[in-house]
Amino acid sequence: MFEKLFKLPAVISRHQNAPFAEERRRYLLHCAQQGYAPTTLHVIADDLFWVARKLRGYPELRVTPEQIKKAAQDWSERERYSGHMLNKRWTSARFVRVAKKWLRFLGHLVEP
Repeated sequence: MFEKLFKLPAVISRHQNAPFAEERRRYLLHCAQQGYAPTTLHVIADDLFWVARKLRGYPELRVTPEQIKKAAQDWSERERYSGHMLNKRWTSARFVRVAKKWLRFLGHLVEP
């Protein structure tokens, strides 16, 4: 799936070697089957890359909404990568939204 979304070998490799690659691939395939546009899939893949990196401390991916919110608050790593300041409120909300959808799809979101 990553090969279909990205052209550069380094980018493909980065996505394939990041945490939870198979789980991210399955979700992207599901989104593609739902008719999501390639551009939307590309954005989702990028977002999931960062979500997976932040949630790598949960090897079983059993995560509560509170744990997701906590992980969403530290964006210093992503800011360094992007090279510019991020709108932390908007970016955190997006992180939480993407993470919940992905984990719910996997059956791993631990809801009260």
